[in-house]
Amino acid sequence: MHDFEVVSNQEIADGIFSLVISAPKLASALKPGQFV
Repeated sequence: MHDFEVVSNQEIADGIFSLVISAPKLASALKPGQFV
């Protein structure tokens, strides 16, 4: 389990959301195409 902060959560289409999170400790280990 990792700590993170929700920066924004916007509905961009009906039932489809854009979720932006801040997770500095986790970010250094992630690669493009990976999802948390």
